[in-house]
Formats: sequence, C-alpha cells, structure tokens
Amino acid sequence: DSASARPELLVAGPLKPLTPEQLAWSLMIATGVDAEARYGALAKLSKSPQPPQPAPPLESPELLWQLEAEVNKSQQGIVDEFVQVFASGSETGQFDASASQALYLRNGPRLTEWLQPKPGRLVARLQELRESGDAKAVVEHACLSIYGRLPNDDELPRLTAFLDAFGDDSLSGIQALTRSMLCSAEFRLNH
Repeated sequence: DSASARPELLVAGPLKPLTPEQLAWSLMIATGVDAEARYGALAKLSKSPQPPQPAPPLESPELLWQLEAEVNKSQQGIVDEFVQVFASGSETGQFDASASQALYLRNGPRLTEWLQPKPGRLVARLQELRESGDAKAVVEHACLSIYGRLPNDDELPRLTAFLDAFGDDSLSGIQALTRSMLCSAEFRLNH
C-alpha cells in the first residue's frame, strides 16, 4: 500500500512518454485492433479468406516471424501517422504534449473508429458485459485491458458511477470511459 510506504524508501525518476511507435501499438493492442490485424495476416498467410477457428497454434518460428512481419506491414501506415502527430518537437527531450496531439486523441477519427463496437474489439467486449448489468465487470475488464491491472478501491466506485451516469446510453459511456483511460497519463507515460 503506497499510503503506508515510507517516502525515504521510494525511488523517483523522470516520467518518459511512450514513443510514437509504442503509443500506436499500445493503443492498437488495448482496443483490439492488433488482434484484427493478426487475424487478417493469418488469413493471408494461410491463403484462405478466413483462417481456421480457432486459430491453430503457431509453433514454427518461421511462421511466427512471417505473421509478425505481415502484421507490422499491414499496420505501418497507422504507425507512420502516429509518428507524424506525436514526434516530439521539443529539443529538451522532455515530454511536452501539444494541443494537436491532445485533439488527435480526443477528436481524431482514428481513435474514434477504434472505439466502435466491432466484434473482438474492447468496446464490444465491454458493451457485452454492460448489457449483462455488471458495471463492476466492465470497469475491471477496461482496467485490465488498458492498464494491465485491476481498478483500486478508490477507482472502482468512481468509474462505475461514471458509467451509470450515462443511463440507457451505455455505449457512449463505455466509449467515453475507454477514451479517457487511453488518454490518461498512466497509459501515455512510461513510469
């Protein structure tokens, strides 16, 4: 528990932003876009319109390498887009987010499209959980998918209340929650 930790035992270091490439891939993985790309690459490598379900295990290092190369190739345009928007203009080497970067994440079509409830994507999974009436499960799944951890005791009631505030428009609530988490310092900075 950090509240009871002795400050003299804590080590502090500078926060580093994810590189534009890391940010692009992290967003794709968190939203489920990466899984779509892998599915498409597997279909292409298997020379079939649809890869077998479930996907066979890729035990061959050569096949794994080919799959990764195909995914990287298919997503390179997106990564280049993030490099163009998020490449630092700061000569100090310190994190200095710009208004255009914030607007890109807040209003840009890329993240907006990734937050649509398409099969396999994070928002679709969260919407399915929400339709079952379990706001706690939605928040836990969102935190695990985006932050790689469960929500703490303070976050859980606040985030479930946030979702509840959207009433019957649960999709908008899930999209707003997901976008805010993806735009947070915890997601954007390497700490």
